[in-house]
Amino acid sequence: MTDANFTEKEPQKTDMDKQSTNPAWALGLVAFSIVSFIIGLFILPQKVEIVRFVEISADREMVWKHLDEIEDWDSWDTFGHKHEKKDGTTMRPFAMDEYEGNLVFTKVDAEEFRIYYELDKNDGAGDLFVERTPDGVRVFWHHSYMCGFGPFSRMIHWLSRGKLALELDKSLVKLQEISTSQ
Repeated sequence: MTDANFTEKEPQKTDMDKQSTNPAWALGLVAFSIVSFIIGLFILPQKVEIVRFVEISADREMVWKHLDEIEDWDSWDTFGHKHEKKDGTTMRPFAMDEYEGNLVFTKVDAEEFRIYYELDKNDGAGDLFVERTPDGVRVFWHHSYMCGFGPFSRMIHWLSRGKLALELDKSLVKLQEISTSQ
């Protein structure tokens, strides 16, 4: 039974209730989140590095003969480029899209079975190394390049580096097929 003179009082609002209904508080939280995300992207390094490898059941010298001359890459490079000579230097186009550049050997070390190269774009560089294993050899391919300074450039390159890694894997598998078929 209710009294006719009784009026129900509205409960008092706490500080939490006041904040949750204040749109400025919500906008501040969204702005803080966005700024934190952008600053967090600067944590990603500007240098993108990719390391791939493949094991090949073949003799070390057999695999090496497909690597030691830039002209030999035409047979297994899945990017479909062919070597060319410019100003007495043999080079080859490397990769596609934002990774593309002209690859030039900087050092070929036949004693260590290691090749060093550089690209003319994005400070790209890398090396290929052939090491013996009990069942044949293992070929390591290390490639690196610099992406843009901005945070979104870093994010895009770190998220899309898998595309380049897959192309390097395809090339190594083709090298494996060519080396084991001979």
